[in-house]
Amino acid sequence: MKNKLIITATAALATFVLGGCASAPWGDGSASQSARASEIELLKAELARKDEELAQQQLQLEESARLADARHDIDSAAAQTSGIGNNSGLIPPDPKPGECYAHKFTYPQYEAIQESVMIMPAVEELEVVPAVYEIKEEQIEVTPAITETIEVPAVYETIQEAVLVKEAATKLVVVPAVYETIEVSILVEDAPNTLEVIDAEYETVIERVLVREAGTAWRPGKSIRDNSQVLDTRIGDTGELMCLVPIDAIYKDVPTQVLKKPASTLSDASGKAKYKTVKKTVLKTPATTREVPIPATYRTIDKQVLVKKASTRTVEIAPAVYETVKQKKLKTPATTRKVDIPAAYEIVTRNQKIRDEKSEWVPVLCQNNNTTPENVTALQSALKERGFYNCKVDGIIGNCTMDAVNRFAAEEGLWRGNDFVTMEVISRLGLTF
Repeated sequence: MKNKLIITATAALATFVLGGCASAPWGDGSASQSARASEIELLKAELARKDEELAQQQLQLEESARLADARHDIDSAAAQTSGIGNNSGLIPPDPKPGECYAHKFTYPQYEAIQESVMIMPAVEELEVVPAVYEIKEEQIEVTPAITETIEVPAVYETIQEAVLVKEAATKLVVVPAVYETIEVSILVEDAPNTLEVIDAEYETVIERVLVREAGTAWRPGKSIRDNSQVLDTRIGDTGELMCLVPIDAIYKDVPTQVLKKPASTLSDASGKAKYKTVKKTVLKTPATTREVPIPATYRTIDKQVLVKKASTRTVEIAPAVYETVKQKKLKTPATTRKVDIPAAYEIVTRNQKIRDEKSEWVPVLCQNNNTTPENVTALQSALKERGFYNCKVDGIIGNCTMDAVNRFAAEEGLWRGNDFVTMEVISRLGLTF
């Protein structure tokens, strides 16, 4: 946001300066050209001075922003407790029980770039190109032709045409329904049926009920050294460690009665139903209707139709008289031609951000988890093999061990803190804790 404000201010200044250049009247003589060159040099000097002032203000704003962001992140991290959720961004995302993390803050990085800035816009001058004329011979009518208009009558013919007297139609004829007699069996008396109820059976079982589910809880992590520094802003170390601790589930035994055999009934259907055969008249084919067509009736009549419309015809009595004359006519109209004067540019230097600031959590060794004497011994041995650790391999993390870890991390291009060992250093040494 601050970079955009500074760039906008530079663009506004350049627009103001160039606007003054564009509005100045340029003459055609050597005196005007000399005055124009002098004004351009003055504008260049003024633009360079303004660019230098804006660059200094930009550096001051960026430094203030970095200090404010670092102070805000440190104050926010110190104000948090173990009950804050992952959505705050101040505890590690997706943690696992038994792991510890260190808070890392990386400052933004800038580089100086050069770019071409227009100090005088390109202009155009108009040059008049005169019109071109040519002489042409042309026939001009001196006396028009004498004509007479004659009327031509229309032409007709007689044809025969069939005329509709009565339109075609239809009539409906009813087709009656068809019935038939069939024999059907009907129920006279239902079969007798008796039911006997059998009670349900139950039994008592012991059921284990969950009282509290297993879970995890955040606890402040303890530094692996007792005399460690709290924070060091030079390397982005906030000094904050957090560990995720597992919590077991709790259960309770409760006696419960469960159904062993459900209640049921026993049916006795030994008797039979009684039926009787009767005759019944049913519809076999329903009544319908049928359409009978009645054709249309026509008669023939005579009719006159137009074959050719009435018109007129012009007859020339005396031809026109023409005379040949010479006329001066425009061949190419006058135009204007643009003469381009190129724009003037200057190279200026400005700062551009190439890396944003970043806040993240880095997995580290914990004093109460994976910094056992065996693990520390393996760490010291791996550093000793690579020539970074020159002290006694005793399984205790001290100043000599931390100095060796920091020198190894610096050579490998890894992040390091004051009083912890990152898991990235452990992995780069080929160790697994």
